[in-house]
Amino acid sequence: MTSTIIHDATARLLAVSHAEVEALLLEGSNPWELDEALEAGGMAQGPCAMQDQIGLDVIAAARTEPFLVADRMVAEGRLGRKVGVGWFRYPGGGGAVVDPLVEDLIREEAHFAGREWRELSADVIRARYFAAMDLASRDMPPEARAALGLPG
Repeated sequence: MTSTIIHDATARLLAVSHAEVEALLLEGSNPWELDEALEAGGMAQGPCAMQDQIGLDVIAAARTEPFLVADRMVAEGRLGRKVGVGWFRYPGGGGAVVDPLVEDLIREEAHFAGREWRELSADVIRARYFAAMDLASRDMPPEARAALGLPG
């Protein structure tokens, strides 16, 4: 029973993370700024790099709602590290490299969705992302919070 609770809590946090990444991208961030801001805020790995590691197609298959940017990434074959291109490029299987085409894709999707693009500061990115994660974790059972290393 406990492993199911922990699995469900982890799945919930990942879903909220993916949704907040999509929202921040459509509002005026890009993957490298987003990851840099959140790593500076204490994350070991930014959520975009994490999504590239998991595979954008794997994440899309687990979602129940459409995401404009992420779904287009998958449709264009930008599945992440396993194919050498996702939010970042991975030339020769090496480390992540910024891909300016991704920012163009994000801006285009934001425009199509009627979203006003505005530059987001690292502080705004951190505040929004961590607030969303905190809110999502509040309803977790105590044992799930403890297993995930979250406060009481």
